[in-house]
Amino acid sequence: MEETFEPLARQRHRIRVDGAGAFGDLQFIQWLHHQGYRFTTHAIDDAAAGGYLAIVRWFHENVENAQCTTAAMDRAACNGYLDIVKFLHEKRKEGCTTAAMDDAARNGHFEVIKFLYTNRSEYCTAIAGESRSVAVLQFLKKTNRLRSRLPKTVDAATRGDLELLQWLYDHNRRYFGFEAVVDEAREHNHFHLLRWLETLPEAGRYF
Repeated sequence: MEETFEPLARQRHRIRVDGAGAFGDLQFIQWLHHQGYRFTTHAIDDAAAGGYLAIVRWFHENVENAQCTTAAMDRAACNGYLDIVKFLHEKRKEGCTTAAMDDAARNGHFEVIKFLYTNRSEYCTAIAGESRSVAVLQFLKKTNRLRSRLPKTVDAATRGDLELLQWLYDHNRRYFGFEAVVDEAREHNHFHLLRWLETLPEAGRYF
């Protein structure tokens, strides 16, 4: 190991290690620590974002005064790493911001959303309502965290997402944008959407 990283060893007093945690190589990080390199908050932040729980835990347990920022939990939540979110919540004091729940919601990480809502007090903003996950949207509505922002029906139609369209229609059909949804479904040959749209009261004006 010493020979492999020997060129780095000669510079250890001049280099501040940024982003080492992002590579997921615990052995390399341990070597850097042994050589006297200094780690910044990016180390834990980046390891958390990448899903490297072993590295996050190692920094916490082995590096004196190891620091991170709220970005650690925010980014772990965004990427769906519930185990890391739990670890940071239980072992660290930095916490998170509303971005944790917002981004977890937008990316459809339902279990992360439930954990954050149950255990944290930051909650979310209206951005969370842009989630494409019906399960997430239902949870936000049930917990009174659903605000004015919702997924665009035309985008759901473009993707052929019938489940989401049905939920959006039931939630607020006044702003459903029926004509635009029909146009998108036709343009992308989403016949399963068209069959459903034909069953709705508004269908007579567009079919």
